[in-house]
Amino acid sequence: MGFQAHLWLLVIVCGLKSPSATSACTTESCEEDDAALVQTAKLRKDDGHQGIYRDPSKCNIFTLWEKDEEGKDVALMPRLVLETWRRHTRGLCNDPVLISDENVRELVPDLPEEYFRLPYSAAKSDFLRYGMLYHHGGIFIDFDMVAMDDMDDIVRMAHTLDLLSYSPHDEKCNDFSSNFLGGRRGSPFFKKVWEEQKSTLTNHCEAADRRRQKVCCFEDPKLQCHIPWGGLGERLSHKVFLRERPSSAFCFTGPESFTPNFFAYALEWKPQLEDAQAVFREKNIPAALDRKVYHLFNALMHWKTYSCATLFKEGTLIGRIMNKTFTVGRGNQTSSEASSRDFLKAHPEFVEVSRHHLSPDGRHLPCVAAQIG
Repeated sequence: MGFQAHLWLLVIVCGLKSPSATSACTTESCEEDDAALVQTAKLRKDDGHQGIYRDPSKCNIFTLWEKDEEGKDVALMPRLVLETWRRHTRGLCNDPVLISDENVRELVPDLPEEYFRLPYSAAKSDFLRYGMLYHHGGIFIDFDMVAMDDMDDIVRMAHTLDLLSYSPHDEKCNDFSSNFLGGRRGSPFFKKVWEEQKSTLTNHCEAADRRRQKVCCFEDPKLQCHIPWGGLGERLSHKVFLRERPSSAFCFTGPESFTPNFFAYALEWKPQLEDAQAVFREKNIPAALDRKVYHLFNALMHWKTYSCATLFKEGTLIGRIMNKTFTVGRGNQTSSEASSRDFLKAHPEFVEVSRHHLSPDGRHLPCVAAQIG
């Protein structure tokens, strides 16, 4: 596979279809699964959402895509991150599915009404990812997960595993991160988490419970649900994982984790590349600048305030990451495929980052840098 990551598999060797794919449920539960997935298949047969054709033989990439709290369009950095996935999965995956309130019901037929009362985007994203992957399979990413190289092996794993993720330290995935998730359509693990999430939202609380640190939606449809941070995400999914471990799981960990030790510290406090490298050497962090994917900690770094020139400034840690991803493998290739043109027509905010722009210092960048310095 080309990876040195630790692998934990109970049923399959990666790249081979799991026996559990056909035998993990009882006859009755299999019929229920089939009915749910057939309903999703009806949605998949047409030309795709928003008029974008989706090849059913290719993988899907999902992310929640909403305007910010002020109603402004999505900033440059999230668009660049999604563009890294578009390029590094070209030929393997369809263009990313950008999920919004307008198309979410089309994608998840059993979405409960309470979803539209979730109070913030992270809660929506936490709630959606397991149901989306159960119904469609593929990869779900937060928009601060940057792809650094071609994703052939990762896509292949997502086609066969019940759970694909990463973990800072745990080769058995006990503390897997949900900001990058992958897996096959119909994964029993995704189904278990999705069913528990729906049950948690639809079993309503009393209005007096609003002040308690618990997940609560209320009978009154005018009241927003109360969702503690992570309450619909890893707090819930980790419990399901420990209670009913998936038949097949893979987590990138150790020297292949998507969050090297001290990486967030370096981004915030040691932004110059030489200073960051000194930290990684001092702390003996292996392959700190050679991971397949990086979590860029948007909540910490507020990347939406960064310009193209700042993001691609040479001599900085973020500049090293952004310059590398758009020069290696398929990262330096634009696309003229019809499906790509359809995506850009539906999402014109990606037109800029889908092209090459000559910078003042002679580099080809995926954004317009008026000044480099």
